[in-house]
Amino acid sequence: MKLVDDKGKVFGLINIIDLIVLIFVVALVLGGAYRIYGPRQNGDIFQQEGDAVQLKGRVFDVSQYTTNVIQKGDILIDTAARLPFGEIISVETVPHRRLVDTAEGKVMLSEVPERFDVILSIKGRAQLSEYAIRIASHDVRVGSRIVLGARDYMVATTILRVEVLE
Repeated sequence: MKLVDDKGKVFGLINIIDLIVLIFVVALVLGGAYRIYGPRQNGDIFQQEGDAVQLKGRVFDVSQYTTNVIQKGDILIDTAARLPFGEIISVETVPHRRLVDTAEGKVMLSEVPERFDVILSIKGRAQLSEYAIRIASHDVRVGSRIVLGARDYMVATTILRVEVLE
């Protein structure tokens, strides 16, 4: 028995073109089903494995528009890995201050008009090791700068405090 007979049918059952179209349609259906029902990369942050941690971060020198969109309860995403990072549990906005030389030759801290710093408290899940606290794709340490975002914004956040919760 030939693989393809004189009429162009595979094993005498189905035309080769029809077989290719059938395989393509089945692959499309399976791919769509996997996309809809398969594992979710950006699932609920509290379904992630790991130990509970609380972070304090500061977003420096942003406009009023940015401070208006950052809200308590937002789920932050690690923009580098597109993975859940944590949930904002509190937001505080303070005026941004910068060192300025005065006419007398002194250096003073002065508020910058219409610029703000946002202090965030973030609760998330981390993988703990002897050497690092890892959330999503970042080793989280005091002083590290991580770009985090939600649906409506993306901000560079400097970590001020890391606390492992019991």
